Amino acid sequence: QGRCKLLLGAENKLHRVSQDVVTPALYPSKPIIVPELIFRTCGRKVSNGCLFDIYADPTETTSLASENEDVFLSMLARVDELQGQVYSPDRGKKDKRACKVARDEYDRYWGPFL
Repeated sequence: QGRCKLLLGAENKLHRVSQDVVTPALYPSKPIIVPELIFRTCGRKVSNGCLFDIYADPTETTSLASENEDVFLSMLARVDELQGQVYSPDRGKKDKRACKVARDEYDRYWGPFL
């Protein structure tokens, strides 16, 4: 909505997200992007929601969810509405054998697709 961005972590990952961060410009070098090693919880409640003003806070450091509860809840409702149209099947657990088969039998491609 406008200047705001809602960030949600996956429920099966306890709503944790990791984002890259931009370092401040230090003379004479430029800002660089580095992976963030600390996970942030971006949940579905105002108390742990992640709502950012992407113009005032482009590095997404300060959540505005508790200050803008109506915007947070409105955006969350829209995500839920759109999610109802997404086909997202349970794909089961990871199987390390799949990588070996893709490498050895399908020339590093996932397959076969039927």
